[in-house]
Amino acid sequence: MYHRLKIGQYVSASAYHKLSAIYKMQYTRYNTYPRHSHSNNSKILISYIILNLVKVKIRYNRWFPKCIRLEGITLYPYIIISSSETVANKKKILKHEWIHIKQVRKEGFFKFYTKYLFEWTTNLIKYGRIGKAYRNISYEKEAYKNENKVMLPKNLN
Repeated sequence: MYHRLKIGQYVSASAYHKLSAIYKMQYTRYNTYPRHSHSNNSKILISYIILNLVKVKIRYNRWFPKCIRLEGITLYPYIIISSSETVANKKKILKHEWIHIKQVRKEGFFKFYTKYLFEWTTNLIKYGRIGKAYRNISYEKEAYKNENKVMLPKNLN
């Protein structure tokens, strides 16, 4: 049995019930409920389900990160890395980018990328240097701080 989320989007009953239970548990734990209408709760649940069920795709040895002088970049649901898989694992690039995947899933696609670009722009104006602007983005600080602590899942999804 499948549940219809939006026109043309279906999800299995077990995944739907599991994710809706997780969503409800977040609010009952703190005895607070969102002040949204029922339709907004459905939209939040739908986006949560979609972001968490999308399979992450990793691409190695790509030219795009090299062009912007990065070792890796996350463009959800893709992780694009400029080096080979072995080099990426040695330098913890994949762990760093995986943290960004988790951040996108937590914050939501639009909020994550909007805040990221806003912080980068304001930091660039503030510091005047691209490298320093990049290092002072809150998402990057969190990723660099936790890249030694994160465990990569076996199937990376």
